[in-house]
Amino acid sequence: MGISKKYHITQLKLLGIVLFVISIFMLVIFNITISNEQNKLIENEKSKIYLEIDLISDFINDSMIKGDYSNVRNFLKNWSENKEHIVSLKATFKNNFTLLDHQKAYMKESDLISVEKKMDFVNNYLNISITKDISHINTMISSLKQNMTFVSIFIVLSLGTLLWYILSKVAIAPMNEEIESQTNELKRVNNSLEVAKNNAWEAAKLAQRANKAKSEFLANMSHEIRTPMNAILGFSELLPNSPLDEKQKNYVDGIKVAAKNLLNIINDILDLSKIESGKMDINVEPVDIKTLIKEFETIFSFELEKKGIEFIIDIDEKLPSTLLIDETRLRQIIFNLMGNAVKFTHKGYVELKVYSDLSKQDESMIELIIEVKDSGIGIGNEQQKSIFEPFIQQDGQSTRQYGGTGLGLTITKKLIELMSGKISLESQIDKGSTFKISIPSIAVSSFEIKQNKQKEYEYSFDQNITILIVEDVITNREVVKGYLEDQNISIIEAENGKEGVDLAIALHPNLIFMDIQMPVMDGYQAIDILKFNPETKNIPIVALTASAMSSDEDKIKTLCDGYLRKPVYKEQLLDEMAKFLKHKKRKIKTKKEKQIKKDSTLIPKDMEIFKSSFKDSFFDTKELLTNNEVKSFAQDLLIFSQEYKDKELENYAKELISLAESFKLDSMEREFLKLEKLFD
Repeated sequence: MGISKKYHITQLKLLGIVLFVISIFMLVIFNITISNEQNKLIENEKSKIYLEIDLISDFINDSMIKGDYSNVRNFLKNWSENKEHIVSLKATFKNNFTLLDHQKAYMKESDLISVEKKMDFVNNYLNISITKDISHINTMISSLKQNMTFVSIFIVLSLGTLLWYILSKVAIAPMNEEIESQTNELKRVNNSLEVAKNNAWEAAKLAQRANKAKSEFLANMSHEIRTPMNAILGFSELLPNSPLDEKQKNYVDGIKVAAKNLLNIINDILDLSKIESGKMDINVEPVDIKTLIKEFETIFSFELEKKGIEFIIDIDEKLPSTLLIDETRLRQIIFNLMGNAVKFTHKGYVELKVYSDLSKQDESMIELIIEVKDSGIGIGNEQQKSIFEPFIQQDGQSTRQYGGTGLGLTITKKLIELMSGKISLESQIDKGSTFKISIPSIAVSSFEIKQNKQKEYEYSFDQNITILIVEDVITNREVVKGYLEDQNISIIEAENGKEGVDLAIALHPNLIFMDIQMPVMDGYQAIDILKFNPETKNIPIVALTASAMSSDEDKIKTLCDGYLRKPVYKEQLLDEMAKFLKHKKRKIKTKKEKQIKKDSTLIPKDMEIFKSSFKDSFFDTKELLTNNEVKSFAQDLLIFSQEYKDKELENYAKELISLAESFKLDSMEREFLKLEKLFD
């Protein structure tokens, strides 16, 4: 409420109280004055009647003495008739003999007064009762009331005006002081707000610039790292097709693993950025939850086996088979927690437990609960408070020993919160840790999930197909060419967008692979030119880009016919080409078929010499099945195969040596025992 309004209300209250008191006082005075005036006038009229009765007495005195009552009666009657205000006159002797009872017609009793007086005579007396009309007095009183009402109203209004003026004068001083005080306070607050507004504006601009700079940095970092990563992963995918020995193949596998780990780190940083900027979406779809959980046994089997750690998977039988959830994000959450559990556990066990809690309100909804428990190094109480913060690692944790960016748990927590869930931690130093995830309101799906099958076909593209690769990095062009070397396809290359446009207009290729960030002319400009040119607008353009920003991705998908994000794998490239180019599919032999073929060819050329040379050493080696024993047996087998020029047996011996040197114990044991049937 404003100051002025507050004082005016107070002023009106005071004025109302004062005027109410004055009005009551005036009303009392008014009633007393009217009553006194009315009584005074009535008494005056009575006095006049008494005076007239005295005059009458003088006129009729002689007639009463003479006993001439007839003359008295006529006199009184004539007198009464000649008096306008006299309503009735009654004369009665002492013996109640009525001498005269003269009345006029009159209805208003409220306007009458009656006066009675005894007139004494010699030897007799006469009672005279006179009733008189005093309506003129009531008229006078009504006029007086009206005049006094006007006077009272005038007095009250005058006093009210005077009081209002006095109260205003009295109120203005403190009101002005308070107004001035609050005006100054408002000015001060406004100045503070203006300063805060300017500071906030500057902070917002700085934050906007920082956010833009961060986005640009992430986009550039993604592009700059993904571009060489495309070459590393591409060449490591192509190398196994070259003649390599097992040790070299293991080196290539090491390169692939390291490159994928580096790619995971990049993806972690980008995921964190997307979550913080609110651009991470949760895509719900039917998921076979039990199959997804069992995948982790395969994923971590080698590491767990190498450490000698027991892996326990506990899936509640009551858990619904199919749930509506984001499979990618759930897999990422479990992978991060399982990865930490395996990394920080050196003995004992790692347990992955999954169960559900049915909703009490709706049986079609569950609360999904996942626990990852280990017997590892544990986390201290102080560290537990900050373990979910970005770039935080446990005190005393050796980065050289354990590696990692410290982003895994941060991303995990944020992803769980995006899914409206929560994560908790219980841990003790040297006794292990338990991470518990609960995600409420997960819908149970009735859809049957079709399991992803191994690809059964590979592509064979038609002849006379020309593909234009527009890419400024030569290694990336080499990767694409390597992917297509077994296809009868003509490939032309351009180092920038301008060269790409010129070659496309001149040669009309069947498909264009277009990089986006290039010198001279970037991919956006080149695509615009080609799509607006009538001669090239129908040529399919597939973007090959390392950009990781969703805004760039949306723009690219709008402009191009296809989209591939670096690093690109051979299968992805061929699948995308198949959408636009004529091709045939040929059946791929499964691993089982290949194994049958491989097993069927493992027959030594000279079976009798083979048996006599290796039967005893085979069963001796089988007794222990140590790494060194198997390797020694395989080396002898290699010498034998080379001496007898048995190529299949030579290849088998080399593979067995490679498995032994790589400490792939399960695979080594499996391959070694394949020989057992030869000695039956």
